[in-house]
Amino acid sequence: MSEEVVEPVVEPVVEPVVEPTSTNYANLINEDGSFKEGFLASLPDDIGQHSSVSKYGNIVDAIKGGMNASSLVSKKASEYWTSEDPDIVAERNGIMGVPTDAAGYELSKPADFPENLPYDEAHLTEFAAFAAENGIPKAMAEKLIEFDAGRASKVFETTKKVTEDYRQGKIDELKEEWGSKFDYNDAKVSQIADHLGITEMLMDTGLAYEPLVQKALLEQIGPAINNDKLIETTKQDNFATIQDNLNDVESRMEKMDSTDLAYKGLIAERTALLDKLP
Repeated sequence: MSEEVVEPVVEPVVEPVVEPTSTNYANLINEDGSFKEGFLASLPDDIGQHSSVSKYGNIVDAIKGGMNASSLVSKKASEYWTSEDPDIVAERNGIMGVPTDAAGYELSKPADFPENLPYDEAHLTEFAAFAAENGIPKAMAEKLIEFDAGRASKVFETTKKVTEDYRQGKIDELKEEWGSKFDYNDAKVSQIADHLGITEMLMDTGLAYEPLVQKALLEQIGPAINNDKLIETTKQDNFATIQDNLNDVESRMEKMDSTDLAYKGLIAERTALLDKLP
């Protein structure tokens, strides 16, 4: 038998991992803070070869230089943002998005502004002029308009609710006092106010809801006015025409909320027509 030949096992050669060593900069600085030869070369190229670093020979001067540079940058920035130089102001406004004049703001009423809330378009023109004069960026001006509109909407809704609650409270007072005569008396007061030409004034001031005012018109002023003067006829004074008008008024009243301000006028018109029926 031939003797079996065993091949020797060769172990792979593993190169040792050399961990990178960090530079001990303390060894490259003298006790007095001056840099030893090779200090700048030991720094990364983008630092050691930079003129703002290579010109210093010791750590104290390098720190002072950095502080002076930082201070200078801050001073330059401050001067730039506070400068009144027209060229710098124009450049600064361009960076911040400030239009050159009021027309550049192109402000408009916010799309979600409540339809029932009055809006003064002149307010936009005035604000645009103010914004241009004070260097307000366009984006900020638009946000301020939206904020102003939102605040106005909240105030309007709050005022509206308070007014409605107050109005209903006064109406309830008169209903309790006048009882079943409330509709008749209320319509009569409306006739008297219309005759005197004070209806709009009473509505605008809120006095139309005051029981004292309504009772004064009904009990003190009403009797002094000839009843015929309270009824102004604009159509032919015959039964058929009166009845047609009455049907039209009653039809409109059926479709209208009794709290609607126009409802009062229809009651007054209905009362006048009924008085003219034979």
